[in-house]
Amino acid sequence: MTKITKIMALTFIASLSMSGCKDRSGFVEQKPVSLLVESSQMVTGKDTIVTTDDKAKVQLYGVKGNSVYVNGKKYGEFDENGSFILELSIDHIGSTNYEVIAKDQFGNTSIKKEIQIIRKPQSASLGSISTKGSAKDLTLSQNGTMFVAEGKSGVEFISIGFDDQISSEILASIPNVDALSVTLSSDEKSLFIKDKKGNYYAYDISNPNDPKEIGLVDAQTIKKSKISISKDNKFQIRVSPCGLIGEDIVANDIQRRFLLKDKNISDAILVNKDKQILTAHKEDGLILFSLSKDELPAPLKSKKLDAPVFGLSLIEKAGVLFVAKGDKGVEIFNLDILLSQMK
Repeated sequence: MTKITKIMALTFIASLSMSGCKDRSGFVEQKPVSLLVESSQMVTGKDTIVTTDDKAKVQLYGVKGNSVYVNGKKYGEFDENGSFILELSIDHIGSTNYEVIAKDQFGNTSIKKEIQIIRKPQSASLGSISTKGSAKDLTLSQNGTMFVAEGKSGVEFISIGFDDQISSEILASIPNVDALSVTLSSDEKSLFIKDKKGNYYAYDISNPNDPKEIGLVDAQTIKKSKISISKDNKFQIRVSPCGLIGEDIVANDIQRRFLLKDKNISDAILVNKDKQILTAHKEDGLILFSLSKDELPAPLKSKKLDAPVFGLSLIEKAGVLFVAKGDKGVEIFNLDILLSQMK
């Protein structure tokens, strides 16, 4: 049995019984006091600990009555009998079981054996953003502005915040276009909107709070489909009406490596250091594909969502993926957790 931690009343999980508490006259009362952890950080139940912390550590700040106070309380609060936990240790006694030993300031000891620790899976979803219309496509600028094509509802400009939690604020909208897709210029000063008829409209978005229409542009002057380029600029993927195309970039020449025929693929991005491809499917949610030099991409695992998926956009530095889900708006994911939980 290996002792993993011993501290001065700063770590405790689950419920335990404590007996032999003295009152101020010195009389020892053999009355057990049940102590239950209360914390917004984790879910608890009798004899069970649920935590996202691999080391299963929880702070114990004090004991009062029948509860352990964890949030916002300082260590040293007296319980109804005038005692408090002075020392606590946790011994690992199995793959998921621990023994908790607590001692109060009078030397009384309480032991709770075989406390089971269950790690609570973290949610890959960071939340959703409602859109005025059906989210058909989206793209994000480096400063955190999201542009969402919403069919007959036009395009919304939404500022995304990444402080303690994801926040959003509508900056502007372009209502007078049946928007099918959106593409940013390389300098992110222009937005190109493709309408249902295949026309491309350009807007000056130097000030995203006040977009100004430039007018119709020749489709040949802008990229017609979204392109995800590897960090070494030697490979790219794009979605065509026929499916997913992979292309090698040799000098200024583009050479096709593969065509994965699947008309349900709506968008795709390179992930995992450009070693895999994450694809959006109108019917099947998200599918992760392998990527190699000599073979067609093969499906590795997938995640079914609650709506068709039309577009993907990744803020790589933050590891945050934005997914356009039609009438369900935009859902935001922690990319690493999402990939680890796909099956």
